[in-house]
Amino acid sequence: IAGELVVATNPDGSTFVQFTKTPLPFFTAQSTKNSWQVHAIPENKTFLGRGNPPARVPWLWIPRCLAGETPPAPLAWQTLPDGNWQLENRKSGESLEGYLSP
Repeated sequence: IAGELVVATNPDGSTFVQFTKTPLPFFTAQSTKNSWQVHAIPENKTFLGRGNPPARVPWLWIPRCLAGETPPAPLAWQTLPDGNWQLENRKSGESLEGYLSP
């Protein structure tokens, strides 16, 4: 699925991620240094927890990986030769790919 991913970070370590497939947002996700929350908009469900986000919520690892953190297994981060990035779940084979645009 192609769409627009908005990633925002704050110097205090908090992050915000939103995935939109025009015209509708699919989810928003937020994290702080010790908590995380994901809102699945089509299902109107919210999931939250304490500590680092789990690997099953790869969206919250994108800003952390862009900042140089290593994601937990089975997630793997790589910068591709064309400057794009990929976050892959090596167990399931699912992956997210993207690029930065100002």
